[in-house]
Amino acid sequence: MQRRTFLKLGLGSSLMLSACTPRSPAPSPLWPALIKVVLAGFEADHGAVEARVQALLAALPARDRRQLDQLLWLLDSPLAGPLLGLWGGAAKTPEQALSRLKSHWLGLLVRGHNGLVQLIALAAFADPALQKQTGYPGPPFPQLLITTPNDY
Repeated sequence: MQRRTFLKLGLGSSLMLSACTPRSPAPSPLWPALIKVVLAGFEADHGAVEARVQALLAALPARDRRQLDQLLWLLDSPLAGPLLGLWGGAAKTPEQALSRLKSHWLGLLVRGHNGLVQLIALAAFADPALQKQTGYPGPPFPQLLITTPNDY
């Protein structure tokens, strides 16, 4: 490949990516579908889990929230086709989207999968009813848990 062709390809790719990137973070319509897939087999109130996910997202630093918004946008964007093989977006096939992320050759997307699943699991298993359903007895030493801020 000649240098001029390489530069044209790089410029065209960067223009395409800049045109396709999300402009403002907004609540993603993918959360209900992803929550349903991650919590398949559990009797959980998906609406309450989504509310806890949104509360956890509000507590994240802005940089982390922006990266998570970009990952969710990528799953439902036109770039999901060539990158993940998800032609038509993740909203139609959230199981396939999570499966592709989990086994992707690019480690960054695998870490994105882990982050999504852990965030949903954290929000879901904060519910004592779901803890009982899974047989989790609770923290082993509740008296050692820090429940008040340190004064130092």
